[in-house]
Amino acid sequence: MNWYLSLVFVVGASVGSFLNVVIDRVPSGKDIISKRSFCDKCKKTLAWYDLIPIVSWLVLGGKCRYCREPLSPQYPIVEGATALLFVFVASRFFPFNAGNSALTLSHYLTLFYYLFSISVLVVIFMIDLKHQIIPNKISYFAIGVSLIYLLILGLLQTQVTRSLTAQIAPSLVSTQLQTIWFAKINTIVAAVIASAAFFAIVYLTKEKALGGGDAKLALFIGLLVGWPLILVAIFLSFILGAIIGLNLILLKLRKFGQRIAFGPFMCVAAIITLFWGEKLFFWYSLILGFK
Repeated sequence: MNWYLSLVFVVGASVGSFLNVVIDRVPSGKDIISKRSFCDKCKKTLAWYDLIPIVSWLVLGGKCRYCREPLSPQYPIVEGATALLFVFVASRFFPFNAGNSALTLSHYLTLFYYLFSISVLVVIFMIDLKHQIIPNKISYFAIGVSLIYLLILGLLQTQVTRSLTAQIAPSLVSTQLQTIWFAKINTIVAAVIASAAFFAIVYLTKEKALGGGDAKLALFIGLLVGWPLILVAIFLSFILGAIIGLNLILLKLRKFGQRIAFGPFMCVAAIITLFWGEKLFFWYSLILGFK
């Protein structure tokens, strides 16, 4: 691992530490900024050396320094998973090495957005898994950031296209700009349609199959992966839900007809689609006989 990915890992673990605060406090409406971290058992305010991502939990043996009560393994798991996902995003989409040391502003913007999106998916995964809810404030914030990202990215791409294309082929400027903005609009339309389809299921099943939070999550995922990869994300989420749900029933951990949080499956499917969606869509197209 080079210095770049090492730095990304440390940043990811630190972000994961903050995500744990969000996961613990948002569902109960607690403040996530001004109030310092404390032990849930003895309520003792934790020192900075108790909050070093992953390391502190391991050094303390998974127990509070002050009351020695067990600490949830959620903390190092979220921190480690976030760090690894950050590294995967950086290495998969934005390799920084001698052969690729000059990333553009658009690249940095997209890197920030992908890391933000991964963070949101981790938070929603854990909150829905623990409480079977997806807080509106998280969904709306993620959707808002996604729309702003698409707008700014479109403006940056427009500026670059005008400066480069005008020098080489001025007649192609209009066509290139239409392509850029059509792609952004296409992404938004696909996300809205996916969300509407989920809302239809919510309405028809009276929230027995899916909840309104899942429909809003579908809108965010659609904005993240775009068209046609939203189809891959939705397909994967239902496949994962069916496989895991069936196994839980066979293991008698859930009863048939008992509701299982669907958000975690959507989050995992979104991450898989972000990394390998194009290959999956290509294979799926081959199976169906499309070219």
